[in-house]
Amino acid sequence: MLHWLANSAALSEFVGAKGDEISVMNAMLGVAGLRAVLSLWASNETNDDEDFWQRTLASHAFVLSQVFAYPIVIIEEKAYVGGKRLDNRHGGVADFLGAVSSTGGLLIIEIKTPGCPLLASEYRQDVFPPSDDLSGAVAQVLKYQESLSTELASLAAGSPIPVLTVQPRCMVLMGHAARELTTDAKRRSFERFRERLSGVTVITFDELFGRVAQTESLLTGFPDGVV
Repeated sequence: MLHWLANSAALSEFVGAKGDEISVMNAMLGVAGLRAVLSLWASNETNDDEDFWQRTLASHAFVLSQVFAYPIVIIEEKAYVGGKRLDNRHGGVADFLGAVSSTGGLLIIEIKTPGCPLLASEYRQDVFPPSDDLSGAVAQVLKYQESLSTELASLAAGSPIPVLTVQPRCMVLMGHAARELTTDAKRRSFERFRERLSGVTVITFDELFGRVAQTESLLTGFPDGVV
């Protein structure tokens, strides 16, 4: 039936005549998906099960595109990114390997949990260094970047989509800014660290889902309470 509908001249005429209504329907479906994700976030802000967030973001990979100004597609979950030696050890496995859908530029994504601390204890007055979790995650994803760059030509041969053999971007998702960065000194320390990182985007869970909420708000601007 679906095959017949897809090739039906009547369906083409209907789409042409009802284009506005179909656009609204598509928007409603998109809003419903965003609201489902936001509801899930509201119920799990304190969930520190890393496997849960791995599964959740694998099922709702579009959420990760909210970080960048261009669409991201997930190529592989738990992706091998190179680094093995002759003893078949020391290989790296990234949480997600994604790509920019328009260019094929690769993106390595490291997922932690909302409960992972962003900052360590105060080092000097108003100076808070990054936590071991944050600095470790950044070091880890940079190691993945290095090993993937070294072996990219051979590893890219097995990719389901064309990818560019250039140095991959990196992203670390962890922590909860609103819950932890409660003073100006902490907020400045965090921004000072992440804004000076080269090649690594650090974003917190509440920032990520805050962007989803902004997208949902934009899509609900229909007249007469359509959505």
